[in-house]
Amino acid sequence: MLIEWTSDLAIGAEKIDEQHRRLIQIINNIADSINEGVERSSIKKFFLELGNYCNYHFSMEEMMQLRMSY
Repeated sequence: MLIEWTSDLAIGAEKIDEQHRRLIQIINNIADSINEGVERSSIKKFFLELGNYCNYHFSMEEMMQLRMSY
């Protein structure tokens, strides 16, 4: 089952919403690859991409929250 981006997932911060859409896209790529029987090495690359993007995304969110004294 794929995750579909809908407006109710938006938080209203375009930069963060864009990153959340990208995270969903990567997760859906993993699900598609597994369902299609893609080679493990290719699926592993998607998981590495997901990990790297999570690090980037959560660092950005944390910096934004610090700047806003959240």
